[in-house]
Amino acid sequence: MTEPRPLPGAQLLRRRRRFALLLIAPAALLVLAVALVPATWSLVLSLQSRDLSGGTAAVHWVGLANYRDWLSDPVFHHAVMRSVVWTVCSVGLQLVLGLGVALLLQRAFPGRGLVRALVLIPWVLPIVSTANIWVWMFNDVYGILNTALLALGVIRTPIPWLSASEFALPSAILVKTWREFPFSALMLMAALQAIPAELYEAARLDGARAWRRFIHVTLPGIRLVVLVILMLQTIWTFNDVTTLYLLTRGGPGDATTTLPILVYNTAFGAGALSRGASGAVMMFIVVLVLIATFFVLYNRAESRLRA
Repeated sequence: MTEPRPLPGAQLLRRRRRFALLLIAPAALLVLAVALVPATWSLVLSLQSRDLSGGTAAVHWVGLANYRDWLSDPVFHHAVMRSVVWTVCSVGLQLVLGLGVALLLQRAFPGRGLVRALVLIPWVLPIVSTANIWVWMFNDVYGILNTALLALGVIRTPIPWLSASEFALPSAILVKTWREFPFSALMLMAALQAIPAELYEAARLDGARAWRRFIHVTLPGIRLVVLVILMLQTIWTFNDVTTLYLLTRGGPGDATTTLPILVYNTAFGAGALSRGASGAVMMFIVVLVLIATFFVLYNRAESRLRA
């Protein structure tokens, strides 16, 4: 009895690929169904006139009218500007603080493992619990922050951190930065450990000081990871509703009403489902543009490193 001949390499590779696709097909179809069905329904809804107070008889097609209404609404423009400030400031501070912590935790000192674990606490705690703690700390009557500042003589009267228009958004940015910087620190620590120690030794032998070693060795070594962090944190922060809503409900007035909160309030607060859906579609387009931009930057940075 003759043994079966082994398959050629190319044919074997094709069979393995088909088998791999067959294995992931159920999960892929489920993800597509969960993602595509709501997205398609949102797109259809955005072209209609539908609200929670009306029945099916009140539904009719309006085309791009909802989008035109958004683009001509000053409230929308203000929400977009607040979203830009919220995202840029939060992500920038998260990256800077995360890089500083990562560089600090790269040094050898007693208890470094414990400190690394403690740094992750803000990121792993439930957002509802931490938001309520920060609301208590920011309280202008019994909050610990005002109590400490008054005792130190820094301020003379309590500051309404979350109920004053000029302080609400910066206070929320502070909370967002505190909660999210551990992710940046964790990613950057991994990137720093991947830089060969020989590069730092060579730079020292060439007489490079710490700042030049940081510019010419550290930054090029973590460039790709920084771009990944910027992409993920920008998308997460831009789409974040939970943090601001738990802290301020978008107030006082509309001082912290970013675009996601405006869309949420429009769809479920005012009951204008079609208008809210059109706002969500525009947010989705913005996210796609951001992802495409970051991929272009990532590919360029990667090609420079290979050159």
